[in-house]
Amino acid sequence: MDNKNRVALAIDLGGSKFIVGLVDNRGNVLQSHREEWSDPSDGDAVTKQFMSVVGRVLEKSARYEIAAAGLVVPGFADTDSGVIVSMSLGRMRDWPAAEIFKREFGLNAYLNNDAKACALAEMWFGTCRDCDDFMYITASTGIGGAFVLDGKLYNGAFGRAGEVGNSFLMHNGRPNGHGRLGTLEMYAATGGMAQTYLELGGKAPAGGQAVNGQYIAERAKAGDKAALSTFDREGQYLGSLIAQACNLLDLERVVIGGGISLAYDLFKAPLERTLWEQKYWRDEEFSVVPTVLGYEGALVGAATVAYLGISEPLTRPGSPEHKMR
Repeated sequence: MDNKNRVALAIDLGGSKFIVGLVDNRGNVLQSHREEWSDPSDGDAVTKQFMSVVGRVLEKSARYEIAAAGLVVPGFADTDSGVIVSMSLGRMRDWPAAEIFKREFGLNAYLNNDAKACALAEMWFGTCRDCDDFMYITASTGIGGAFVLDGKLYNGAFGRAGEVGNSFLMHNGRPNGHGRLGTLEMYAATGGMAQTYLELGGKAPAGGQAVNGQYIAERAKAGDKAALSTFDREGQYLGSLIAQACNLLDLERVVIGGGISLAYDLFKAPLERTLWEQKYWRDEEFSVVPTVLGYEGALVGAATVAYLGISEPLTRPGSPEHKMR
């Protein structure tokens, strides 16, 4: 198990891009390949594109022993059978990932929802190695979440715990793809931020390029009032969500990941202001922190899913008494 060449094949299927890489059992990303989706609405195109990249990565990785494959998906996954039940990416349904990876690559494959996998990565390799009760929020193309309670990932009665993007935010608000009005995701995900920015008078980039989180962050740093107001609202939205989660579950920590976390300094102040206005009790030990795993945190999450799937003995340096459970 101490073989330095022993790695997990990790696949992060994101809403706008995907990353395939190799990660060791200490959470170090040894190599990675990132691509934008050619057609994220077509399930066959999605499958063909990322499977092709997986094949190329494996061809160039002969010096490594691949312990297993791990996939994180923006949707629901049956972790026992290794099936992607449903995800908006490619509108994929009932895709037997474990069976296909075994047949095509001879690898055991394990998968989980992206936010849940990232929570596991935080628990073993990130900011929560010393923490047994926390919430992970991913803020990017979508809004997702996961809870670790008493040192265990909490799945809920039907495996859907943590779907915070579908929590209610505003009466008669923006409709989502299912016709529900005013959900958090329609305001706090990058698409919602773009809509808010334009509604506040922000200007789209030249050349017809789409407004995204990175662009709004750049405009905010340049002093654009609409961009600054957009991030102020982002902080309020997430701060309110966090306060209610803490009031319900008495959490010790909240970790914010996803692309929007890279601009945490732009919405930290309104988030904390809203949080302390709405949180029932001000515990000094409580904290909200951006992920330390960076842009490739979901890739580390995918590897964590793989290692836990094969019962690789991982350690939590911040909490050495913990073993896998």
